[in-house]
Amino acid sequence: MNFVGYNSSDDLLEEGDKLGKIAKWTWNFGDGVWANVTSNGGNISHTYQEVGEYTVNLTVTDVGGNNASCEYVITINRAEKPKLTVSIPDNMPGFEEGSMSTITITVNNTGDWKAENIVVRLYVMSGDKWVQKDSAIIAALEPNENGTVQLKWTPDSQGSYRLKVEATTTYLGEDVTGTNYTTVTVDEASWKSIAIFAAVIIVIVVIIVLVYYRNRLPGGGRLNLKGKDQMTKAEKPIEDFEDFEEPKKSPPKSSSKKKKR
Repeated sequence: MNFVGYNSSDDLLEEGDKLGKIAKWTWNFGDGVWANVTSNGGNISHTYQEVGEYTVNLTVTDVGGNNASCEYVITINRAEKPKLTVSIPDNMPGFEEGSMSTITITVNNTGDWKAENIVVRLYVMSGDKWVQKDSAIIAALEPNENGTVQLKWTPDSQGSYRLKVEATTTYLGEDVTGTNYTTVTVDEASWKSIAIFAAVIIVIVVIIVLVYYRNRLPGGGRLNLKGKDQMTKAEKPIEDFEDFEEPKKSPPKSSSKKKKR
């Protein structure tokens, strides 16, 4: 708030000498703050930290040490400025490691001044620090207006994660920020379960095929690990017998009987 003191005058001086004969303007702003002004016509600015009524006192002192005072009651209302709130949905889609997820964020301007160039950022807690994962911009929000943005995140592994969403705008050179937090659970990638199941099926099929062909081998698929010199005659291959001769076939017996004379 600006306070003006240049209208002060000194009745003890001639009309043409009024300005500049006031040596000091002493302001009491009513909130415990005092200020002495000796130039600029006694003008000064002061910022109140809280709303309410304040009695402002001005004491002027001339070069001769004479002084006079006046008081004025002022009312300080809440400053008009934007105020941002961030809403994170409770029914977010399931998160899966290695898969990109989309989070819809709602930002509401609950203040009494327009918010412009609102930057919405998504952070994930990693160790002991917040790491930004995505951001989006809302061009403007009037008082009591809301807007939505979609932020994306691909978790690296399964587990529990802490998320933070911030919405920030700048008003009169200062940042105005709204923040919200949530915790989400990231599930194991579905392809891992499918891969394990497929591997089990493949192993079962391979075993079945091996058993099938084993039963089709001579001797039921049993391997003979004996050397030739340890084999019995029955076990040796036929080509190993040099004197092997194919057995001669006996002539067929005649089925006719001789007639008795």
